[in-house]
Formats: sequence, structure tokens, C-alpha cells
Amino acid sequence: MSRRRLLLALVVVLAVAAATVVYWHYASEAFRDGIEHWVDARHEDGIQANYGSLVMQGFPFRLQADLRDPVLSRPVPGSGGPSGRDLVWEWRGSEVAISIRPWNPSRVDLRFPGTNQITVPFGGDRGRTMFAAAGRAAATLDLDQAGIPTSADVDLEDLDLLSEDGNRSVSVDGMDVSAVTHTFETPTHQSATFDLSFAGKGIELPKESKPPLGSYISVVECQASLMGAVPPGPPEQAAKTWREEGGTIEVHRLHLVWGPLEIEAGGTLALDSNLQPIGALSAIVRGFAETVDALVAGGMVRPADGDTAKQVLGLLAKAPKRGGPPELTVPVTLQNGWIYVGPVALAQVSPISWQ
Repeated sequence: MSRRRLLLALVVVLAVAAATVVYWHYASEAFRDGIEHWVDARHEDGIQANYGSLVMQGFPFRLQADLRDPVLSRPVPGSGGPSGRDLVWEWRGSEVAISIRPWNPSRVDLRFPGTNQITVPFGGDRGRTMFAAAGRAAATLDLDQAGIPTSADVDLEDLDLLSEDGNRSVSVDGMDVSAVTHTFETPTHQSATFDLSFAGKGIELPKESKPPLGSYISVVECQASLMGAVPPGPPEQAAKTWREEGGTIEVHRLHLVWGPLEIEAGGTLALDSNLQPIGALSAIVRGFAETVDALVAGGMVRPADGDTAKQVLGLLAKAPKRGGPPELTVPVTLQNGWIYVGPVALAQVSPISWQ
């Protein structure tokens, strides 16, 4: 190669490198401005968004903003309060990393290292605060032109949840959550406005709460759709309007393996006149006899009632054609704050506080 061609190649390489540096810095400033614009836009929506500092990195193929001490909260309209019952919810993180590829800015990748603090308005005068930390906490969002997420995929591994008093904790080996919103010009109660898919494995419940089927849940999976649009406004009024317009939650599949119990179910959930959950599902149940024994041992079912339940359920059960333990097809209902599997009260559900 002649000296002239070598010099020309060097000039081209330097020009491309300089252009890349200039473009990345221009794009990083635009990305920073976009984050600040998003924060300001959330204030207009009634959501408070703040962070301590922002550092850009990722050169040359990625734009990443590392936000220290991020906070997202939604105060009760007109309260002006920063915490407890003056909040609809609040999230505080030690850090969040937000990254995009310059050629696909509508897809955002998030990472949440460190500890996250979540506050919800029920559970005492100051609300209930939980702390969450995970070995891996990542999410991918698809945004519309207004910067509003239309879909989200969340991946969590080695998740630990701890209450504010530090006495009760939940650990999860792995959890995957996918959510998609759908927009309709005139949604009805037959319009699926939100789809949710959830899969968790290796869930360890607080032992001091003495769960009736043991503290370990092997698997819980759910695919469901929100039918009808939830209107804007205070949560209680929004829930009431959604209910009155025929809103329901369609559970396409629910799979639970908890101690001796395995359930596969599907059906419909809704709210009653007191805005508390009710539901009717059809389920295939395995391990029902062992489950009844566990409920008797836990003091939730009297021994005589347990013997009767096992006899009745045993008569109704059928051996599957593929082999294996007997299966029982039973209704699963949610009413008056209890989940019933057939005639057996399996677990109590905490009431929803809309205040």
C-alpha cells in the first residue's frame, strides 16, 4: 500500500471515530434531556419522579443513564403528603440503570441493583413499607411516542422481600412477569385492555405466619386479562366505575404447586358491591387428600370434617387416562374473604383497602 493510500485510510478512520464520538455525545445529551422531560411529564400526571444524580455511559454502541437515589411516588390527590396514607404508592431505589440502543430508542432496558423500597397506603397510619433486593432485577419496556410503556418484561432472580420491621420475609428463586396494554377507541367490558403473565418458582413464605400447606410454594403461574377500561381518578372511584361497567379479570390459566396441593384452574374474578374480590373458577386438583390432612393438622379444619371431606372428594375423583394420582375437578370460589376449593376453605384473603 502506498503512503498516500495509507494516509487516506488513516484520515477516514479518524473521521469515522470523530463522527462517532460527536454523535454519541449528541445522542447522550438528547437521552438525558428525554429523561428529564419524562420526569416533568410525570408531574403533570400526578406522579412525583426525582433522582439524586445522573451519569451517562455506554460509549459507543449503547446509551446508558445511571440514576442514583431514584424515587417514584403518587400522592393522594390534594394531600400534598410525602408518605404513609398520603400516598397511593411509592418506590425508592438505590440506583437504576436505563439504557437504549441509538437505533431503537423506543425499547428501554432497566436494571435495579441494590435495595428497593416500596410503600403502599395500607397497613398502619404510616402505610406499609417493604424492601426488595435481588441477585438480578431487570426489565425491558416498549414505549409509545408519548413515552408511556405499552409492554413490559420483568426478570427477577434470587429475590428477597423484607418488611419494615424486619421480622417477616419472602424469598423467591425466580420470577418472570410480562404485561401488555391494549388501546381501544370505545372499550367495553369485553375488551381486553391489559394482559398479564406471571411465573414464579421457589417461593419461601414466612414460617412465623404458619401457612396451612407449608412455607414453600414450588410453582405459581398465571395468565390473565383485564376486561374493560379502568378510568382515571381516585382508586376507589375508578374501581367502582370499572365494576359497574362490567369489568372483570379473566384468568386463562392458574397453576399452583404448594406442598401436597397442585391446582390448574381458569375462570373469572370481579369485585362485589363492597369492592372486595370475588371469583368463580374451574380447577383440576391433585393431592387433595394430603391437602385436607395438612389443613386438619394446621387446625383450619376439624378432624371429623376432614374425614368427611376426604370421603366425599375421594368419591368424586377420577384416575387420569395418562396415569398418576387421582384428579378432582372442582369449583374454586373466592367469596367473603376466603378461597374455597370445593367445600374446603383453603386460605383467607386480606381485604382490599381503597382509602
